[in-house]
Amino acid sequence: MNEPTRSEDARIPVTPVAPATPGANPPAPAHAIAPAGPATHRRAMLAGIGGLAAGALLTGKAHAGPLDPPPGPVTSTGKPLTDIEPRIAINQTNTPGDASNIFRITQPGSYYLTGDVLGASGRNGINIAVGDVSIDLNGYSLIGVPGSLRGIRTTGLRNNFRIVNGVVSGWGQGGVSLTSGGFGVDSLIENVTAFANGGDGIRANSNAIVRACRSRDNNGVGVAAQENSIISDCNASGNTSTGIVASASSRIENCVAANSGAFGIFLNAAGGTVIACIAEANGLEGIRTGNDTVIQQCVARSNGRSGIYGDNGCTISQCTAANNNTTNDGSAAGIRTLSRSTIIGCASNDNGSSSRGIYTSSQSTVADCAASGNAIGIDVLTGSSVLRCAANNNSTGVNGFIGCHIGECVSANNSNRGILIQDGSTVSGCVVFNNGSSGIQCGSNTVVSGCHLRSNSTGILFTSQCRIERCAVSNSTSHGIRASGDGNHIEGNSCYSNTLRGVWVQGTGNYIAGNTCRANGTNWDVISGNKCLVVNGVNAGAILGNAGGTSIGSNVPTANFTY
Repeated sequence: MNEPTRSEDARIPVTPVAPATPGANPPAPAHAIAPAGPATHRRAMLAGIGGLAAGALLTGKAHAGPLDPPPGPVTSTGKPLTDIEPRIAINQTNTPGDASNIFRITQPGSYYLTGDVLGASGRNGINIAVGDVSIDLNGYSLIGVPGSLRGIRTTGLRNNFRIVNGVVSGWGQGGVSLTSGGFGVDSLIENVTAFANGGDGIRANSNAIVRACRSRDNNGVGVAAQENSIISDCNASGNTSTGIVASASSRIENCVAANSGAFGIFLNAAGGTVIACIAEANGLEGIRTGNDTVIQQCVARSNGRSGIYGDNGCTISQCTAANNNTTNDGSAAGIRTLSRSTIIGCASNDNGSSSRGIYTSSQSTVADCAASGNAIGIDVLTGSSVLRCAANNNSTGVNGFIGCHIGECVSANNSNRGILIQDGSTVSGCVVFNNGSSGIQCGSNTVVSGCHLRSNSTGILFTSQCRIERCAVSNSTSHGIRASGDGNHIEGNSCYSNTLRGVWVQGTGNYIAGNTCRANGTNWDVISGNKCLVVNGVNAGAILGNAGGTSIGSNVPTANFTY
């Protein structure tokens, strides 16, 4: 018998049949269910497609072109070129120049470069003679030549300019100048590089924004703007004058100014802020501001004079000044302000053997600062306060003029004095140790209280009419407490292990009470004519329980004791 073909061998699967339910109709026999052949499948598919098409037509989802096109010639339905590129190309057709300008813009609008522009002697690159102008340099360069004028300049009193995205270099009188021959008020200059120009790199007028620009090696200012302006994210280096300058009520932020011939950053009038900037290796001050300005989170390093210098009423916070005063100017400092200023949370280090770390004029406050490696760590004038500061490894740690307050400071390892204050000042709660000369040295009518002094030459040295109280003075290489004048009040102090004398009083009319001395070279050296009782304390026997001991030698409450 011949083998069956595949079609003849097709089997119809047998579906198991469930047991019949009593009273129900019996199921059809399995051989009665015919298999679906290829023709049946095709018919079903075509019927489905037809049904979908009909449904789409009925619901309006099917789309096609018009069956009856409109009469007339065929016209384009695309956008005109002016819609695709609405800006105006800068060229001799659209922006023809004249004897002084390669190109001249005389109508408001948005313009763009289509290629590099080569300068010419005696001519500007682009002259803007109207307001409301936007120029996209489109990544191209305006390239000056010897004898050329400015890359971009304005004429007349104009407003609203925008210049972006390109390079302006080598122009004889300057790069971008919106103030030459007029005033470019309300301008935006962004992502422009100006370098090797014969004048200022970038200069805008008032109400300007200069952002993300670079200006280097120009024969003048790097970036400049007038009042009420913002200069941000700019880099100015190697310019012969100031790196970045702005006027009153302006803001300079996130900028770097380096290797400028004059100031690094100069806010040249009252008001305004300088935030998060770096000024390094500039010829004069790194950052210089006018009255009532704020300088915050800045770094000034290796500048010729002061690192940061603010006028009256300034606030300087969270700044660092280091290695400044490379010209050894005696009036310079790492951080310096005039009167009524506040310096908070700053560090000023290694600013030279002839300069101060932090230096402020009268009625100012220095708080939470650190100064090391300077001639004077912190130096304040009349009526100022120094609070919670550290002044270490200077020549003198802290210097306060008349009527100053020094509180809760640390002054250590200075080669000369730890703290020096003049008449009518106070020192309280300070730790002063290991200074080469006096720990604390005072003028007349001063108060020193609650201080801890250790391992200085003389612990506390003062003249007349002073009050020295509740201080602990130890391990001085010379004297613990030394009063060289008259009429002082010395009470409640402890002097121990000082090499020469514990308490040395050289004047008369002094009140000396409740002090203690022990283990000094000489515990007490007090000339006649002073109010003083010294008692050598008596040791008590062992005490165990609720009572015992011996009087230490006197019941007089003002007695001083040796023990």
